[in-house]
Amino acid sequence: MSYKDINNYFKTNGAVGPIYNSTYVVDYFIVRSAWISFDGVDVVRIKVSYAKEKALLGYVVWEVSYDDNWVLSQAGVKTTRPSSAICH
Repeated sequence: MSYKDINNYFKTNGAVGPIYNSTYVVDYFIVRSAWISFDGVDVVRIKVSYAKEKALLGYVVWEVSYDDNWVLSQAGVKTTRPSSAICH
C-alpha cells in the first residue's frame, strides 16, 4: 500500500489515529478491525536522523514511487545529522 493510498484510506474511512509508537518508531492507525502501520514524515525524519547519528552507511526505504508527492523523500533528504554525531 503506497503512502498516498494510506493517507486516502485514513481520510475516507474514519480511522483512529495516526498514533505514534515510540518503542517501534512507527505510525499506525486503526479502521474497524484493520491495523495499518507505516512510516510518516516524522518517522522518516527520526529514522534518517538515527542512521546519520550512528554513522550508518545507509537505510532502507520502500519504493520511491510509493511516496505521496515526494513528502517522505523530501523529509529524508532534508534531515540533518545531529551535531553530537561523530563520523569516522
